Amino acid sequence: MNSLTRKIGIGLMGWADLLIRMNISYDWDEAINLADRIGAILQDKADRYSSHLGKINGNFPALKKRKKKPLMLYCLLSF
Repeated sequence: MNSLTRKIGIGLMGWADLLIRMNISYDWDEAINLADRIGAILQDKADRYSSHLGKINGNFPALKKRKKKPLMLYCLLSF
């Protein structure tokens, strides 16, 4: 574990199956919009859980260096 940050392993399984069931192609705007919506939910849950762990275990040093910039989705998720 990196001693400056708290890693929370999350991901999305079944993306292709979801798109097939919804009859959406990978390269359609609908797929991108759906990925954005799901990613926002996952990011919110990850942020909330990290905050919860911070209350229990204390904050990690990197939190002090972060200047309220939004986390990039690709840092939390990999498809």
